[in-house]
Amino acid sequence: MLFDEKGANRAALRVDEKGLGLGLFDEKGTNRVVLRIEADKGSGLVLSDEKGTHRGGLNVTETGPALALWDGKGTHRAKLELNDDGPVLSLNDGKGTPRAALGTLKEGSKLTLVDDKGTPRVELLLPPSGPWLEFSDTNGKRTWSAP
Repeated sequence: MLFDEKGANRAALRVDEKGLGLGLFDEKGTNRVVLRIEADKGSGLVLSDEKGTHRGGLNVTETGPALALWDGKGTHRAKLELNDDGPVLSLNDGKGTPRAALGTLKEGSKLTLVDDKGTPRVELLLPPSGPWLEFSDTNGKRTWSAP
């Protein structure tokens, strides 16, 4: 523990079987920054606002790095990740439901739009052979595609 001149806790270091963690606190005692190095899951950094709500995070694991963003209510709203397939940007609605994803994958660039129930409804893929577009109904059944 690290205390300021008023005796308030401003930093805490923890080491246990899961790994190493460092927490940094503002003058009101709110945890604003957490840095973790986990024994089997990689490392991460989480940044919180003045209310202690997570707002941004960076994580690096064996599958690759990821950047996550939360809104003021703590709902996960966006994620940018890089893995062996390529980079993917995911965007979520106000409930945290994934609604759109854009990626540059091995088979080409891909855009997927998802309805509020989590069903992919529109997919656009651009492989080397040319563009491909598909529309699906609320059950995920293809209703139209081209070519």
